[in-house]
Amino acid sequence: MKIQSLDRAFDILELLSKEQFGMTLTEICKKLDLHKSTVYRFLSSLKNRGYIEKVDDSNIYKLGLSFIDLCSAYLNNLELKTEAEPYLRKLSMFTTQTVFWLFTG
Repeated sequence: MKIQSLDRAFDILELLSKEQFGMTLTEICKKLDLHKSTVYRFLSSLKNRGYIEKVDDSNIYKLGLSFIDLCSAYLNNLELKTEAEPYLRKLSMFTTQTVFWLFTG
């Protein structure tokens, strides 16, 4: 099942994630081949939730701080030792070296 509005929102977010200095509404519209009114509605919703921000008085949009909250919640629930173990085993096999990891928590 494809939900067009979700796809468009993620297209905007992914595009902005690749632009260090942000983009204008017009630039976003051109890159995604979408109408200004459509992109503006998405930008407004994402801005209200903190996922993008408008840089001062410019027309530049960038990713917002709400992504830090999401990432923090994910990382706080991540058991690093458990997640890293399969990769460390593969590294050991590939290099034929012993791999040690120190876990302090």
